[in-house]
Amino acid sequence: MKKHTFVSRSLAFVLPLAGVIACTYDYGQFDSSGTGGGAGTSSGGSAGTSGGGGGTTSGGGTTSGGGTTSGGGTTSGGGTTSGGGTTSGGGTTSGGGTTSGGGTTSGGAAGSGGAATGGTGGGCGNGEKLCGTSCVQVTDPATGCSGPSCAACALANASAKCGGTGPVCQVDQCTGVFANCDNQNANGCEQDLSKSDNQHCGSCANNCTTQGFTTGFSCSNLVCRCTSPDQCKDGGSGTATCNGNGRCTCTGTECMAGEACRKVGANQVCSCNGGAACVPGQVCCKGPPGCKDLQTDTANCGACGKQCATGQSCVGGQCQ
Repeated sequence: MKKHTFVSRSLAFVLPLAGVIACTYDYGQFDSSGTGGGAGTSSGGSAGTSGGGGGTTSGGGTTSGGGTTSGGGTTSGGGTTSGGGTTSGGGTTSGGGTTSGGGTTSGGAAGSGGAATGGTGGGCGNGEKLCGTSCVQVTDPATGCSGPSCAACALANASAKCGGTGPVCQVDQCTGVFANCDNQNANGCEQDLSKSDNQHCGSCANNCTTQGFTTGFSCSNLVCRCTSPDQCKDGGSGTATCNGNGRCTCTGTECMAGEACRKVGANQVCSCNGGAACVPGQVCCKGPPGCKDLQTDTANCGACGKQCATGQSCVGGQCQ
């Protein structure tokens, strides 16, 4: 009986002591966790400190519900379940999770990248240029082809097209009696073929100065004609004159317009460019060379080398 009484008394002494030790140990752990909450203050803000404070008041973790305040920390509210606040103190570390909120910074960086992508918009594609607020084709003469100006191509006496390197404004078709004899686009169709030009008589290719002798023939009514006997005679004997119609007469024979005399033996005979004479109704052309009917020939209509447009006919020396 005494033995049992001693054991009971011993237990009565030991159990309170164990409670004190346990409480002290629990307090030490919770206080340590509270310190961890202080570290959470560094990353997660003042919420960690609040969690630690709740731990000191806690006798058994019941008050550690104050740990719910900790963690800033809605997540650490689970600390009330722990019953020891130790988990709650760790919860302040979860307050560091608020640092993940700093991820909003990286989100901002992503937004910045999007802004850069938007900056690549604008500009015209290949084969285009900007005119005002619109992109236009560089093959359109109405906006100056590929030139820096957006004004329409303006070429003298001509319609325009875009061609060559660039492309650039070029002559498409000449208007009226004008022609592009120098083959330059900048000055358009500069030559008025209705005028008696010795080098461009009725067409760009008809150069009267290369026909006949001495100084060559002259242009009259879009046909090359002589103005003096010396222009008709091929040296030597025989007679060669220039009549009032501007045609050479070789030993009494009137030649076709554009012909000159050629010496054959003791005589002078009519010749087209040193060859045979033309038949009546033809004219001797030098460019293109040969005898041509200027009344019906679409390649030499009204003048040597004057071409009619595709689909037209030459009637009475006029393209129609």
